[in-house]
This record gives sequence, C-alpha cells and structure tokens, in this order.
Amino acid sequence: PTGQDRDDHKAARGALKRGDYAESEKLLKRLTFENRDHWTYRTLLLAVYRATGRAADAEKLCREFLASHADHPGAKAALVLALLDQDDPTRALESATGDDIRVRAARALALAALGRQDDALAITGKLAEEYKQKKDAYMREETEALARGVELHARLASDNESYRLALRTLLPDLIHSDPNDAELKA
Repeated sequence: PTGQDRDDHKAARGALKRGDYAESEKLLKRLTFENRDHWTYRTLLLAVYRATGRAADAEKLCREFLASHADHPGAKAALVLALLDQDDPTRALESATGDDIRVRAARALALAALGRQDDALAITGKLAEEYKQKKDAYMREETEALARGVELHARLASDNESYRLALRTLLPDLIHSDPNDAELKA
C-alpha cells in the first residue's frame, strides 16, 4: 500500500471508532492499493454497513469476498451476522458452515434465532471449555466470537455462573488484546 493508503486506512479506523460512518466509508472506498479485497479492509467496511443498518450491503460484501476466498472463516461468520441482521436466520444457518470458532459462534446465534435453544446450547456450552484449552492460540476476532458465544450460552441457559466465567476469563483478554491481531489472520 502507498503511504496515502495507509494514512486513509488509519483515518478510516479512527472515524469508525468516533461513529463517523460516512467519513470512514468515504476513506475506505478511495483506497487504491492492489489488495483492496484484503479481509481487513472489508471488516472495516462491514462495521460501517452494520452500524448504519445496511445489512444487505454487508451480505453483498461478504459474498463477493467468499467468491474468491470460499473457506475464509471471518467472512463466513460475517455473512451469518449480516443475514441475521436481515432477520433471515434460515439462510444464516445454511451459511454457517465450517469448524472455526467464529463460524460456530455465529451458527449458535442462528440456531437461537430459529428458536433452537438446545442446539445453540450444545455449541456454546463447549466454547468456554475450548477457550480454557486454546486461549493463547486465539486472536482478537476469535476471542470476540467466543465472547458472543459464551454470552449467548449464559442467556439461553439462564446461567449466572457462565456470566461470571465470561467476566473472569474473556473480558480481561478482550481489553488487553491487540486490536490489530485480526489483520494477521487475513
């Protein structure tokens, strides 16, 4: 990427953090570097689309990326969330294929949206135990997906101990993780 692209990308992240979605989108769309379909670029644009209620645009962005990166777990999970944002849990569940933690957490959300709490609990119940075993292997994006799964599990199970576990183990890791770790996965 050029120096201007790096500056625009950084400025777009800052605008997104401030809630200036129009500015963030403008900066992201003017990037010129060759690898524009890099997942990191797309995650920022997805965040803009989701924050502004543009779930159909988020879905389109995910599908475009998946056309050339069919097994990308971050893109699969983001597609599931975009479909859930469109109140389409059936298509969301159909799209939740794969074994990556992000996809499994998204699959649990789709199952819960379909009213299949027991199936969702079967998935989310394993997430906290898996986290204990593989904690150091997870990057920020995966840790955030795991946190969503544990939160869903606690909500569905009405289990206060799961909330305490999430607060004790996941929250400190989310606070201290490097926000750029997800870029290493792309």
